[in-house]
Amino acid sequence: MTISRKDHIAVIFSVNEGWAPYVGVAIHSLCRRSDPGYSYDLWIMHDGMSREKMECLSSLVDSFSHITLNFKSMVKIREEKMNARNLHGVACSIYYRLWLATLFPEYDRMIYLDVDVLLNADIAELYHTDLNGCLIGAVTDISVLKFLSSGEAALNPNRQLLEELGIRDIRRYFNSGVLVLDLKGIREQGKEAVLMELFNRETFFNHDQDILNIAFYGSCKHLPVEWNFQFEPYLKGDPDEASWRGTEFADIFRIHEERSWKILHLIESKPWDVHSRVAAHVVHGAVWWEEAFDMPVFQLHFRRVFCQSLEATRKKLRSHQWKMWCSLGHVRTKRKQRITLWRDYLNMLEYLAQKHELRYY
Repeated sequence: MTISRKDHIAVIFSVNEGWAPYVGVAIHSLCRRSDPGYSYDLWIMHDGMSREKMECLSSLVDSFSHITLNFKSMVKIREEKMNARNLHGVACSIYYRLWLATLFPEYDRMIYLDVDVLLNADIAELYHTDLNGCLIGAVTDISVLKFLSSGEAALNPNRQLLEELGIRDIRRYFNSGVLVLDLKGIREQGKEAVLMELFNRETFFNHDQDILNIAFYGSCKHLPVEWNFQFEPYLKGDPDEASWRGTEFADIFRIHEERSWKILHLIESKPWDVHSRVAAHVVHGAVWWEEAFDMPVFQLHFRRVFCQSLEATRKKLRSHQWKMWCSLGHVRTKRKQRITLWRDYLNMLEYLAQKHELRYY
């Protein structure tokens, strides 16, 4: 017998064990901004997680009586639906969101969040968004912003295939990192069969995101950019603001300067990734690390990663400075820009190191 939880705000993440500390930061930010007047059911889908990690994550909601944290093993689902499919090295966990309507029949609506998000508002506000009869709600993807400024070259390499499969206006392409899902409507309209057919049919450039865009084209309510703010790296590149004036992106400079986003989405490089960070993530990195250091668990891990990031940033900056002497013309100009970005990023990290008394460096 299925127990109905229609009056609960359901939010779900999908991770593997290695990402446990980072989904913890997202959960911590969500809990701190929740409204005790609501009941929240948080879920983590995983394909194998140790009891120790589960206990650490569960402790994050201990002081919030209106929030529960639940874990759902996806090992059986992976074996049934995915083992015969060549994923070309892509993590299985990114596809689990395709089957939420079947996996959670007790819910009529659910919010899906990527691990690399931070909440700056109560998720209940997003949950209660009027979808105006659409099956999902999502924010337009950053690739559309780049298209408005730079033209065709910025678009998905699979554009022709996407158009053949029904996406007639690529400017309606959404990001799948924050989703409001009408699970009841998805079940009633048989959309999971469409999702499964697409999953088995092609290997798409943007994986699950392309699949979701095809399946829900024409049935997606495009949400304000505050609910999936993914634009800081682009704003550092001197964009052509006039090209997207009057669009849904018109206020992204203001939102960034005021830090008034409701969900911050750290696309591309992550603050905790020592090897592939982008120095343009200065504001995002500062906000994320502050949230991480505020958590009651995983502190040894975060401090170790932070110190590694600090040293890697110093080395990156020194490398660009040494290469300046042999750089000429356009290359020299670009290197100066990189040095400025890396210096700003290093200043941010050194400020946090001093503030949080991180002396292991």
